[in-house]
Amino acid sequence: MAVLVAAMGCGKVTPADPGGGGGAGGHAAGGSGGTVATGGSGGNTGTTDASVADAGIDLPRDVSLAADTGVDTGRDAGSSCVPGKCPPLAIADLTAIDATNASGFANAGFRCKSLTLCPAGTACLYYSTDMFGSVQSGEMTYTDGIELPDTPKPVELRIDTGAASQCGNPAITLKASDSITIVFDASRRLSVALPDFSGTSLTLYVASDGSTFYDAALTMPARLRG
Repeated sequence: MAVLVAAMGCGKVTPADPGGGGGAGGHAAGGSGGTVATGGSGGNTGTTDASVADAGIDLPRDVSLAADTGVDTGRDAGSSCVPGKCPPLAIADLTAIDATNASGFANAGFRCKSLTLCPAGTACLYYSTDMFGSVQSGEMTYTDGIELPDTPKPVELRIDTGAASQCGNPAITLKASDSITIVFDASRRLSVALPDFSGTSLTLYVASDGSTFYDAALTMPARLRG
């Protein structure tokens, strides 16, 4: 710790030795050295070390604290890439699906339709043992699935028949303004765009910005995020 010092110069009068040297300067902000006739002037009060006390200048912060930690900060998880050019969304663990902004699905009848997210290339049905998670129309209770222990995998989204078999897998209509919101991997949040659609079954592949495609290679856009 820096020490506050108010040091006087230590020069002195030496009549017997006219060739004596000047006094030494004080410590910190000390005085100037004295002459033979006069002693050194006293030092000013020292100042504190700026690295210890706040002198009104912002000290450097750990920039890692300001970096994106993956937790939602009001931006979509993949918003830095150009729509249509983003890589596949790859996740390890899905923790929630909110389909309230997809009214064509949500209002299809109690458990008449299911919306499931799964690793791309799997069966991707609400009862599949390898799905990430699923919701049912008219219910919106989230059913959790697997958590991948190692490498995250690209995401496939499928809308198909629900748990209520008496519904007979009815057709639904989605609008280009419809979307779902998913939460995954340590509370990351992403809005996934749904396309104009009328039919009974729909399979989509999700890009990291929430755009959707009809193919796993992401070359056939269903709906791009604007």
